[in-house]
Amino acid sequence: MHICIRKSCINRISFGKEYDPEQVSFLCIKCKKTFYQSSTGKIRFQRIKRFVIITVVFVIGLIIFYAIDIPSLFTSNKSPEKTMDNFFRAINNQNYAVAYTYSENDFWSPLSKFQSKDVWGTHSEISIVQISKKQYFSIYGATDILNVIYNTVINGKRESIERDFHLKQIDGKWKIVRMVFPKNPEVDAFKMEEVPQNSEDAVKKFLKYLDKGKFKKAHLLSANKDWGLEFEDFLKKWGCTANVLEMTTKKNESVSRYATDIVSSGYYLTDSCKGTNVSYKYFFHLRNNNGLWQIVKVTEPQ
Repeated sequence: MHICIRKSCINRISFGKEYDPEQVSFLCIKCKKTFYQSSTGKIRFQRIKRFVIITVVFVIGLIIFYAIDIPSLFTSNKSPEKTMDNFFRAINNQNYAVAYTYSENDFWSPLSKFQSKDVWGTHSEISIVQISKKQYFSIYGATDILNVIYNTVINGKRESIERDFHLKQIDGKWKIVRMVFPKNPEVDAFKMEEVPQNSEDAVKKFLKYLDKGKFKKAHLLSANKDWGLEFEDFLKKWGCTANVLEMTTKKNESVSRYATDIVSSGYYLTDSCKGTNVSYKYFFHLRNNNGLWQIVKVTEPQ
């Protein structure tokens, strides 16, 4: 192909080469160069043009393909582990909208909060060091729990973090429903066989955990605002409790204005801080939250 630099040239652009069999040669009177015109040259140019266009479109498509993290959209449903991998990759690429699609965590909602500096907005260069399944009851309704150790850079500072991620499938897609500090089923989480079978069993287990000094497990059975929802506040109420002797515990058929079930219970306990032994009889109002019976209110018999 020849391009004459002079706009006045009547054959400014030509398609052909000297060796083309049907070429016609011309002498450009402006640039004093010989150029050639042929049908073979035109066909060759069209092929090159198509190749360039296809290449450019392919490269642009490839950039878009990975920029919006399309691969993860096709692999995200395979397993909880793959979901975590896709989640962190999207964070690394600052594709917060894509990463947000893997979340059903109320504490990360809405997207503006999710991508803020208080949640994931300052994280970069995340790499998973270790990922393993854990077996304990999820109070958040998750079916799978993954313990994840990962390295990340937060505000320019490299850190190593360990968290338990609670996941479940929603409409066929794995979602992160909660991220918490690692739990130990021996201390601050329920083994599957420890989960109360009903509201009456929940009250009995609550008193048993108080008796054994397992206050963190007792706290898991409480959603009573009067006792404090945080463990530190709960401990102020029950931390001195010892020698709990449960006498009678029975489900009451009365209708609760606070929850779904009422369980009456009489018991003795020792207040180790005051050195006194006290007997109580209360109505425990319970509600089932994500498969776990919890005490939401306690009232005295009328």
